Amino acid sequence: MSGRAIFMLISAAALALAVYLAPGLVAQRYSVPTPILPTDATPINDGVDAFVHATMARVGATEAHSEQDERGVLQSVYRLPTGADAMETAGRVRTLAQADGVELYVTQVHGLNAEVRVYGGRALRHQLLLVPDLPNAPKVPASFSDLERPLLAVVIVGLGLQDEPELMASTAPLTLAIQPFTPFALRLAQSAVESAHEILAHLPSDLEGPTALEALQSIPYANGMWSENEPTSLLPEIPFGVVVYPVKRRPRQVSKQISLLAGHKAEGIKLMETFNQVLHISVRDGVATLIVDRANPELNNLLQWMDGDAAKDFRMVLASEAVRPDDYRGSTWKAP
Repeated sequence: MSGRAIFMLISAAALALAVYLAPGLVAQRYSVPTPILPTDATPINDGVDAFVHATMARVGATEAHSEQDERGVLQSVYRLPTGADAMETAGRVRTLAQADGVELYVTQVHGLNAEVRVYGGRALRHQLLLVPDLPNAPKVPASFSDLERPLLAVVIVGLGLQDEPELMASTAPLTLAIQPFTPFALRLAQSAVESAHEILAHLPSDLEGPTALEALQSIPYANGMWSENEPTSLLPEIPFGVVVYPVKRRPRQVSKQISLLAGHKAEGIKLMETFNQVLHISVRDGVATLIVDRANPELNNLLQWMDGDAAKDFRMVLASEAVRPDDYRGSTWKAP
């Protein structure tokens, strides 16, 4: 075999070897590495959970409600001992967290409660609401005229599945949020107007439900909407209307023609406890709004209070009036 043939044979063998090995070498250098999944954070969460339970017991707080949301965050409500201040208690919790190396943040809510956010690693693990054991709301001086009394609005949501003779018979002005396209929606709207109550469209929060405009147009005489979560569609213009929403969940897509009214909804504690807090806020700020679900078992207790003598300390108003307190009452109001 000639030298030229031997050289060509060696070259061919080298080329074949390179073709065989090249994909592996390229893959080692340029392939996307397999992601390393994070290890289970349960040990971190267990330590944070243990801290929260031990600390709440240490400050004398009693768990009233707890649930885990879709993010995995444990949302709990704790009642404080009689005489305990929510922010002072939250300060004690923060001091204990610093000593244990736990990341924790505190925010005042409504000027009465304290929210405590506890992190496990980088993720929020606990969202606690510390609720003080409040006495009954302070009495409004008998010398106050009707114009001087604090304003109080009650919004009842989740209506439309049944007739509501008790609500229509109430002598106090109510704001009623009716679910669109429900069996009793049209009948309730007509009855509410005849009973001098205000009507809102109950805006569904799911993507498959009607849009805000469709919901509003489906409820006769509706002067606005109630929205528990962020609306999935743009809110329409409602001149002199009102959109009621829970405190801390303010809608972002809002027309300039809409007035927003934040209301306090019973979540994790009993309705009448929440209502007592709302009365305190009304006396302090001059106006407050309570949001009540129709299915709440304490609704009848609330209606009895509104039709009784205790309600005379307050000026019961509609949501569209509560959102414009200065227009309704005048701008010279002062807290008692």
